Amino acid sequence: MRTISTKHCNTCKVSYPPTTQYFHKHKQQKDGLFGICKSCRNSKKRNKRLVGKLDELGMTMGEYKAHIEQTKALSEISKKNRSKQYYIANRESCLQATKDHYQANRAKIKAQKQQWYQKKKTEMTSVFVDRKRYEFDHVATWETIEKLNTKDHKGGWSAIAHSLNQSGFRDQNGKPWFQHTVCKFANKCYIFRKW
Repeated sequence: MRTISTKHCNTCKVSYPPTTQYFHKHKQQKDGLFGICKSCRNSKKRNKRLVGKLDELGMTMGEYKAHIEQTKALSEISKKNRSKQYYIANRESCLQATKDHYQANRAKIKAQKQQWYQKKKTEMTSVFVDRKRYEFDHVATWETIEKLNTKDHKGGWSAIAHSLNQSGFRDQNGKPWFQHTVCKFANKCYIFRKW
């Protein structure tokens, strides 16, 4: 049985079949292929370009990464501004397009909404399994809401309700907390928003 000969990469020291799938062409070499595999050669080229770019900008690698992140953030902001300006300029056509889309896909949108509500319902029922046996702890709930009701906790009553639900707290009826139920309970207990 004849064995397939392999070519050894000088950089990563891995053996590959001597084909153009793994090595770039090189006319001056005996076998017509480079001594370095494609992936190593490409990474070397990328590193060389990056080093040249860093020298040109006069930055270190950390500074360059921070610069790229900042540029991405600014482009996101400008993209949002552009879309907002477009909406202001073409408000009527945008509203009409939304209405047309809703009319064309009414059944699909309804099914998606039902699926979303069903998912939320199952999540809530999984958190609150035995509702009848739940004993409402007035003081503990009050203290937890007071802790959450700070300037650091952004999002208002809805965020507090979400945090209470995640912690396993339930309201007086053993049901999950919502924005309006938290607000009612807080007003009853004279806990006022500090922001």
